[in-house]
Amino acid sequence: MGVVVVLGSHTAGKSSLVRRFQIKQPKALLVDTDREISHDFGGNLYNVFLALTVKADSTMAAALIEQRERELLRQLQQLDRPCLIAAGPLIPTREPEWSEFLHAVSPVCFFFRLSAVDMYTGLKRRRGRHRASGMASILNFGSWDHHLATQYNPETETWDSLTEIESLPLIEAFLSQVNPVYEKACQSFRIYDSANVRGDKRLQRDLEEAFEYYLDAQPATKPVPAPALAEAKTGASRASILRRGLSEAVRTIVPSSCRGSDSVLLSTLPSMELVRKCIDPKNVPLKAPMWLDNFDWNVDTADLSTVK
Repeated sequence: MGVVVVLGSHTAGKSSLVRRFQIKQPKALLVDTDREISHDFGGNLYNVFLALTVKADSTMAAALIEQRERELLRQLQQLDRPCLIAAGPLIPTREPEWSEFLHAVSPVCFFFRLSAVDMYTGLKRRRGRHRASGMASILNFGSWDHHLATQYNPETETWDSLTEIESLPLIEAFLSQVNPVYEKACQSFRIYDSANVRGDKRLQRDLEEAFEYYLDAQPATKPVPAPALAEAKTGASRASILRRGLSEAVRTIVPSSCRGSDSVLLSTLPSMELVRKCIDPKNVPLKAPMWLDNFDWNVDTADLSTVK
């Protein structure tokens, strides 16, 4: 039994590979940290920004994400079964929780490295998919890429896409901060170019087999890649997971004067109604517009675009 963590920045392909592994190993415990911390926002971080960004201010969204990531790292220290984790880009920057998690679990870490150009392209393509699904007219669309590939336009009250020339210095600065943290957690032979991971089917199979070996899941049908096997002989640290629900939510960052008895009412937010539904979805019938992946709320897209 072991724990494997896949590290990398935005659009590095971590979640996609982990989902493919889940199809082959349905009994394996898999944790996508982005989905875990946004579980009551439809399992997508962009919905946190849609709900909690106020004009150019995304402080509320960032604070909620940070609080939940720290709590999740504390929970993951209690692992008691094999677990494959796709870690959000900022998970390894949450100290001291990240270091405490590494000490408690001693996971095997893989790093999918992105170039600034590849990350810019990935972010642009992702926004394009969101736009094609009907999200472009929604208040705060694009706010989740702030400081990387979008900026707030106060005249139109929208988040405009930056050009590649404008975006690359911001992305390079971000990568210069997070990449050393990723690299520190990994052996050099477990660092892979993200473009190769996405485009090389053989490499994907090799990685899946390495995950399988470290997790002690079902026996691999092919030999584990030599570097992974050599590392595994030293004995991966055993650990365990306690997958508790993340009950702590917005109340940790909202003043008590703004709280209601049954739900959190953020009277100062332009998207107050959406926030109420996010925090207390049980009051809303089960119906989801297509752009809200996995939402269990009846939130009409047209209504959202007009919420002020």
